Amino acid sequence: MISVIIPFFQRSPGLLLRSVRSVLQQDPEGRVHIVITDDGSPVRAREELGPELLSSQRITLVEQANAGPGAARNRCLDALPPSTRYVALMDSDDIWLPGFLEHALPALALGVDIYFCDSGRREQPQSRFLWHADERLNVRAEGRRSVKGGKHLYWFEEPFFDFMLHRSNILGPSSTVYRLDCAPRLRFDPSLYNGQDRLFKIKLARTVRTVSFCDQVLCQEGEGVNIFDSAAWGSRKGLRLASSYISLHKKILGELDLDPAQTAFVRTRVEAARLDFAAKALHLISTPSEMDWTLFVRTVAADPRVISTALRHKLARLTENRRELK
Repeated sequence: MISVIIPFFQRSPGLLLRSVRSVLQQDPEGRVHIVITDDGSPVRAREELGPELLSSQRITLVEQANAGPGAARNRCLDALPPSTRYVALMDSDDIWLPGFLEHALPALALGVDIYFCDSGRREQPQSRFLWHADERLNVRAEGRRSVKGGKHLYWFEEPFFDFMLHRSNILGPSSTVYRLDCAPRLRFDPSLYNGQDRLFKIKLARTVRTVSFCDQVLCQEGEGVNIFDSAAWGSRKGLRLASSYISLHKKILGELDLDPAQTAFVRTRVEAARLDFAAKALHLISTPSEMDWTLFVRTVAADPRVISTALRHKLARLTENRRELK
């Protein structure tokens, strides 16, 4: 049994139904069960699904007051059917494209710990596998060992945890399936509104041994509220995103056993997040109506080095400008 977990909070009708149908249409044999948590959504999941789907033995609906995507995903994990062997992650505005299950099943039949495929997003000219500016962190099939019996299916044989530290967004919100036995008690951190999914996947990567992927685009991502990098620069949401980045990378440092090289890399990400937060805060101060002072104070109180990082960067820029004038 593959259980698909979907946290649901949307303001536009039709998205959840479209997502659920994209799964069920690929599963005539009933190998997939869908667990949905309605996280106090303005559009109610019950209204989206209707009586026919709600009465289906293939869907479990959990309802709760709004607590954020991490808490909603955890409620899904707590409600998995006992027969669940694999868990598929999915956002409520994404869809599986035709062939998702057909390509995934050969890998799952071999007992892999993680399977993932490529995915696309409307505003991105490249698919997710090719997003990164550093070509070494993009995923291609060339030179990889194929999985016997699979279509466009390959083994990922590099150290997966180290790769995930450098490229945590390679696992899309709806393109990942993992074996539940690898991490049966692993849960999402509800204190992170943005980034709880990335922290979960990085921790998951620590537990796995066998990883396979399909190089075909088999998911289409929406633009929904739970996408980590959907915040525009200079917006309140962008400031919250930058604050979440600081918390995310500090949690990676504090909660995972890293080697010296990994520790040094994550520390550079913390510094970059601090600088990003400071730059966005300075920009928003010029438009006070957009500035979220509560978030600013909370972020600086939790991580005072945001201020020193910003001042150090500003001093370096001033020094550089003086040298150019000379």
